[in-house]
Amino acid sequence: MNPDPMSPALTPTTESVSSAAAAAFLRAKCARANAGHRHLWERAHADADRIIAHLVAAYHPRRVYQWGSVLHPERFTALSDIDIAVEGIGSAERWFALYGEAMRMTSFLLDMLELEHVEPEYRAHIMQHGRLVHERGD
Repeated sequence: MNPDPMSPALTPTTESVSSAAAAAFLRAKCARANAGHRHLWERAHADADRIIAHLVAAYHPRRVYQWGSVLHPERFTALSDIDIAVEGIGSAERWFALYGEAMRMTSFLLDMLELEHVEPEYRAHIMQHGRLVHERGD
């Protein structure tokens, strides 16, 4: 069943929309999106805290950093992930066990890096712009 091309819902109008009304509509739309992003950030932040607490208790890393949008709620979107960098885990077996456990603790994408195996420039960036959330006192 094809709609009537002359029905009022499909007929172009000559009504004008003021720029103030359009701006108000866009502000309201952005506010709704930001509220949804804030809720996602809260969940991701809580997941990151749980993951970090677990990896510190179970694996005793030398250092743990967070970086990226999880540190900046105003930048967090539906496409954001949880970024965690870990130093001092040891063997590959321990690393992959940790990574698997961490992935099961969140529904967000997880970007978890072993700092010893990151390019020096990227490592420096993480250490400079990220937040040191754990340092083992040897």
